[in-house]
Formats: sequence, structure tokens, C-alpha cells
Amino acid sequence: MMKFRLVAAALLAAGCPVPALAQGEADLSINAGVVSDYRYRGISLSGRDPAVQGGLDLESGPFFAGLWASTIADYEGAATEMDVYGGLQGSCGNTTLRGGAYAYLYPGGTGVDYVELVAGAERSFGPVTVGIEAALAPRQDNVPRANHYAGLSASYDRGAGWGLFARGGYEDGFYEGKWDWEVGGSYTTGPFTASLAYVDTNHGAADEAGELGRAGLVASLLANF
Repeated sequence: MMKFRLVAAALLAAGCPVPALAQGEADLSINAGVVSDYRYRGISLSGRDPAVQGGLDLESGPFFAGLWASTIADYEGAATEMDVYGGLQGSCGNTTLRGGAYAYLYPGGTGVDYVELVAGAERSFGPVTVGIEAALAPRQDNVPRANHYAGLSASYDRGAGWGLFARGGYEDGFYEGKWDWEVGGSYTTGPFTASLAYVDTNHGAADEAGELGRAGLVASLLANF
């Protein structure tokens, strides 16, 4: 209930009604796809190799929950990342608020699972949508030092299925003062979306993590049902 109270308080402070849970109504969607490189906040988690991904999302009134998975490079014995998440969302005019908790699980891995709290907002201005996000992985068994992340995003719907997008963020905790950014374009037809993005970070250390954060092009083909 903590997340519901936070989202509800933000909506009320903005003079917006809090959405009620629709009785017996639920929306289930499925997504699947392949990417040339699985990048998370600028860092490649697939060893700069292709990855297969997919998940389920369930929404009912203000509640959302989901399960998403991706193949990854070997991570302490794990070959798959599985994300389980849930939280609350609401809208006020053209602004959408969302907050929840994410559990990052690595089946077969040793001492690498962790939980993160995430909150964000998006607002549309005609064909342009801008967003802000913040995340906190508090200290826990596998996180000796709290990790903080803050990011901004923007997208432009050019019509006829074409779009442009950009995002960037700053992270401190897992990495020391890491910046990441990306810019790209996409095309959607029916349930399929193809995209190409340039992704980069300032994390250029002469080690494996630095190599996984250097600039690269990422292509993807995703389907949503």
C-alpha cells in the first residue's frame, strides 16, 4: 500500500482524481523480440551479443504487474535475467504517474538478485512525450552500497508509424558517476516495432565493464500482442 499512497498523494496534490480499481476488468499483453545487444542503462548485459527477450504485463485499474526475461552473458552462473514487478499508476490530464518495485532475478546465479524501487512521470505535448524517472536500489544482501539512478526521456511521433526517441541518465552506486545516453528511431506496423539506436556511456574504464559500456548501435525487433 505504500506505493499506492505515494501515487495517490501526487495525484491529489495536482488536483487530480485517484483512479478506482475497475471491478473484474484486467488487460493482459504479451511482448517478445530480439535485440542485437541487450543494453540496460547504457551497459551491455549480453556481452555485446544478441539477446532474446519477452514478457507479460497485466493492468487492472490503477494496478500493474508483470514478468519479463532476457538472455544475458554469464553472470555469476546465470544465463537469464528475470524481472518481476508491480505497482500503481494514474493519470492527470496529459500526465501519467507510475511507481512500483522491481525484483531482478538471475536463476542459477550466486548472490546477484536484488530489488529496486522505481518512480516516473510522462507528459504529452501533441506528438511529443517527455518523461522523467528515478530509481533506488537500497542497501540489501547483494547491494552493499545503495544505487541511485535518474533519467530523462523524450519521443516524437512523426506519424505513419515512424518515431524518434532519446533518453539519458546518471547512475551512482553500482558505478561511480556513470552517464548514459541514446538516440534513435523506430517504425511500427501492426504489432511489430523495429528500431535502431546509438547507445553510449562515459564509463570507459579499461576493464570488462568499461568495454561493455562503450558506444554501439543497437537494433531491435519487438512484437506486442
